[in-house]
Amino acid sequence: MGDAALVVDFGTSASSAALVVDGQVRLLKEPSSGLYSWPSAVSLEGDRLLVGTAAERRKRAEPGGYRAEFKRDLGQALPVPLGERTYTPEQLVATVLEVFRDRAAELHGDPVHRLLLTVPASYGEGDPRRALMVAAGEAAGFPEVQLVAEPVAAAFAPVAGAGFAAGQVVLVYDFGGGTFDAAVVRCGDDGVHEIIGHAALDDCGGRDIDALLASHVRASGGPILAETLTADGLGGLRMRLQLADFVRGVKHQLTDAQTVEDFVTPLAPPYRLDRPQLDALVAPLLERTVDCCRELLRQCRVDPRGLTAVLLVGGTSRMPAVRETVAEALRVPARWAEDPELAVVQGAAALAGQAGARRLAPSAPGPDLVPLQWDLPGEMATVLRWLAEPGTEYEPGADLAVVRTRDGLLWTLTAPDEPGTLAAIHAPAGTSAVAGDWLATVVPAREPAPVAPDLPDPPDLLEEPQRLLSLGVSFADHAAFSADGRWFTADDVYEGCVWDATSGTLRARTKHKDSIDGLAISPTGDRLVTATTDDGRVIVWDIEAGQRLVRFDTGSKVNDLALSADGQWIVTASNPVGTGLWSNPGPDRFGKLTVWDATTGARHRDLPLDGVVRCLAISPDGTRLATGGDPFGTLWDLETGRRLFGVQHKSQLTAIAFSGDGTRLATAAYDNTAAVWDATTGQRLVQVRHGKGIRAMAVSADARWLATVNDKQVRLWDATTGALLRTIDVSNPRRVAFHPDGLRLAITGTKLRIWQIASEPGNPPEDPA
Repeated sequence: MGDAALVVDFGTSASSAALVVDGQVRLLKEPSSGLYSWPSAVSLEGDRLLVGTAAERRKRAEPGGYRAEFKRDLGQALPVPLGERTYTPEQLVATVLEVFRDRAAELHGDPVHRLLLTVPASYGEGDPRRALMVAAGEAAGFPEVQLVAEPVAAAFAPVAGAGFAAGQVVLVYDFGGGTFDAAVVRCGDDGVHEIIGHAALDDCGGRDIDALLASHVRASGGPILAETLTADGLGGLRMRLQLADFVRGVKHQLTDAQTVEDFVTPLAPPYRLDRPQLDALVAPLLERTVDCCRELLRQCRVDPRGLTAVLLVGGTSRMPAVRETVAEALRVPARWAEDPELAVVQGAAALAGQAGARRLAPSAPGPDLVPLQWDLPGEMATVLRWLAEPGTEYEPGADLAVVRTRDGLLWTLTAPDEPGTLAAIHAPAGTSAVAGDWLATVVPAREPAPVAPDLPDPPDLLEEPQRLLSLGVSFADHAAFSADGRWFTADDVYEGCVWDATSGTLRARTKHKDSIDGLAISPTGDRLVTATTDDGRVIVWDIEAGQRLVRFDTGSKVNDLALSADGQWIVTASNPVGTGLWSNPGPDRFGKLTVWDATTGARHRDLPLDGVVRCLAISPDGTRLATGGDPFGTLWDLETGRRLFGVQHKSQLTAIAFSGDGTRLATAAYDNTAAVWDATTGQRLVQVRHGKGIRAMAVSADARWLATVNDKQVRLWDATTGALLRTIDVSNPRRVAFHPDGLRLAITGTKLRIWQIASEPGNPPEDPA
């Protein structure tokens, strides 16, 4: 038979399991009850522990040897007493898992070695309870244990109606027997869902509803029942256990019936309860779950109107009051799992069935990484200490480490014959090493990138920039010259404007119903591309005719757009469909990067993202795409969608641009820095610092000048040395753009002006006076 996995949803009050073989799922019935839901309970009988229904049946015979809901005790130092013995909570979990293991092996015909355990979303990364659950699985005999968050699993469960599609955001409302868990989950492709945020109430579950009902029964049962329930000894303990079973039965009956009448004991008066009374009892608990969901959405900065649905799972969610309260309070469409109690295990089984797709092929070391290994005398040595820390630069032949060989002699391990930086240590002090082991990784030092020999003489920078043109636009957020330098474009809130870059004559003005979020002009100035805030509508304009050629909706706010030099592709960076987030989306897990056909508006490709893209640029040859987010810049192969390499600042990137020949990449960030990178290797060549946060940046076509903008001034830098060349004081500057000749600079602020900053060598400009 094929590879098998056991999937277990280990719940506080009940657990369920499934055997997955070659993608086929088989839920495990409990032999003693014939149900798929097994009580999470144990009972001591002699030297062995009974599990599930068998434990429930024995609890009245030996109440002191019975325990349920021990999952809540995970992580606590105190052991769990059972009779005269004690157990750790993870030992009890392992005992239950052993029963599931044996049942799965019986059905499979062979032992099952892989276990997938579901855990609450509150068991976050680094939570010790995760390690305890893994340890319990290993103690139960599973060499391969993996964990999956319950809300993620629930999102894969069969639901009434159509399933959830990639990109949709779902609020999972998991009201179980022991706890309430809520999570905001973004559905992804290929079985990869993302938890945007989660919250939990450890004292708000089905058992807490049972406690409310038990108190109600006591209050209505009269003195005889009260005396029986408070009696000492085994009699009183058995009666309290019987009461717990009784109130659970009443609760379950009221899921379908309107009224229940029954007897706790033959001597007690009849107990009667109708559904409105139950609803009134549980209303405070339900309100707490709703408040928990609202606070979670607020923390995640998710507008409830952007949710696809709230998914109700967990046995307690069967109560009609739960469904009515959630739908009314959150105003979000409610969806139900086909079987709420089994939703998590069914979803986890679906994930386990996809395990074959989660394979990683080896990747080669990066081009800058060099492994170091030494021929150790005697083939083996002990590393005593390292003489350099990771990140330390070293000279050729420098001492890096000291080792002791098996004959007791000390040897010093030296660096290569070229200078470099120690990137990582793979054999810490005290570990043994064998000849040929990869003990460290280094990055050889690089020579500065040479300036191309065919570059013309640099322009002569003017002592003072000269104002050439003043255009009739204020506070433009987008500005660009066409690649041929004839035309200049900028936005005027609801209009896209194109001017003659030499005379300042207005050539075209496109009108929109909403403000402009993105703007690009074709290399020859015959096409203008705009994006507006009304659902991210993108329009391609014929500038000469003033007509719309193509119009399409991205479905969400466009943060930036770019047009390829050949006019074939438009790339948009935006927030995702359905989030309802129109400004800063908060957690940088939302993002959508899409390539569109500029002639038809058809979607060509979505690129995979793990963050928001706020700025982007296409290389002049149209083969690469550069994107900037928090706090990374990424270079992509535009044809294949493959990531090439990344660059990094300390905070959110605000601008990214290629030089005219595509050999340099410039970036700017809110950490007050801008940088120039080698666009083929990702090596940082220059970094400058402009105080109070850089809001915009531009690099000249020949990569000689770099311009940065904060809220008070524009600074001009030498892009090859990082030297500050000029400061231009303007009122509230917003954007800058270099003319392709590198001699002119456009600056938007309270006014839009084009400045002369340099002249051709030996040819000073005429005095504007």
